Amino acid sequence: MLHIPISQLGLACLAGVFIGAVNFGGLWLTVQRLPASRNAALLAFLSWILRLAFTLGGFYLVMRGEWSLMLSCLVGFSLSRFLLSRYLRSSTGEEARAVSRN
Repeated sequence: MLHIPISQLGLACLAGVFIGAVNFGGLWLTVQRLPASRNAALLAFLSWILRLAFTLGGFYLVMRGEWSLMLSCLVGFSLSRFLLSRYLRSSTGEEARAVSRN
């Protein structure tokens, strides 16, 4: 039986959306800056370390030792990945169509 109130599960899910948005947004920014970087490997490595530390720390703080909160946070994290990838795919698709018309 689940002893966690629905409101806490919802907040954990929202926290997962935030954690995912920061993680995947940071990844997107890193990939955008790699071509202009003088040391791309260092940039990629430092970005990975920072995003990993933020994500694992966020999950640890949200979960508070309860697997159901971790699962809810993971659902939000996955949802943010899905939404961000769809948003970025549609925005870059519009740019590509505009360039091909010119």
